[in-house]
Amino acid sequence: MGETNFKLFEIQIGDIWNFEKKVFLSTRIGIDHILDLQKNVKDIIIDKGEPFLTYQEDQDTYNEQVQFIQQSAELKDSIRLSYFASGDSLFYYNQKIQIPKEDEDFDFWFVLKLSQYHERIKYIDVFLKHHLEYTYANHKLDFHNFLVLLLRQYKNTFLTPEIFYTCEEFMEQLIDEFEEFNIKKKPTFPKKTTRPRMSGTIKSFSLKILKEHPDYFERNKHIYNVFYELVNHGFIHQDTEER
Repeated sequence: MGETNFKLFEIQIGDIWNFEKKVFLSTRIGIDHILDLQKNVKDIIIDKGEPFLTYQEDQDTYNEQVQFIQQSAELKDSIRLSYFASGDSLFYYNQKIQIPKEDEDFDFWFVLKLSQYHERIKYIDVFLKHHLEYTYANHKLDFHNFLVLLLRQYKNTFLTPEIFYTCEEFMEQLIDEFEEFNIKKKPTFPKKTTRPRMSGTIKSFSLKILKEHPDYFERNKHIYNVFYELVNHGFIHQDTEER
């Protein structure tokens, strides 16, 4: 089987390729997968990596290496090679190119790295906690939602039952922590206090304006509305006379 660096938690192209090619060479299964993976790895390295040799730098060495690649026509020999040619450049597969969360295929590379831990289930929690902290900035709900889709997408392909259920347990813990945090952060409001109000029948508070102008409220509806709002909210006792 492949050799896993259990303490390398980053999603790196070189690490993933080395593991997957060793699995393929030891089992001879998953031909379509290894061919697709090889193409994807090459595309990323050509785009983001650095060549170790170009035709312009050393024509003779370049031609020798290209000829050797061409002689490795069988699939197993092609997979064993540590480098490949593209254009006028030679690239090593084992490049430390990290796949960011924003990459549209991040879930694919993530699950390939996660699948390496079937040999050491106890490291899965450490791996997931690393990505919760450094990849998802401790946004527990976002990471939980990512894992939900990841398990749904790859349950029957790259994930063993042991990895699947270990991830589910981690997700349950995330939800518990998220809910506990929300309970602690739930805002508390001061107890409702009773507004000060004037009690009793306050005859002296009769509106004098109505004595002089009995139709005052009819002509000033907005004043009427304000008066009754004050009554309804307790600022003026309901027994206060209008007249």
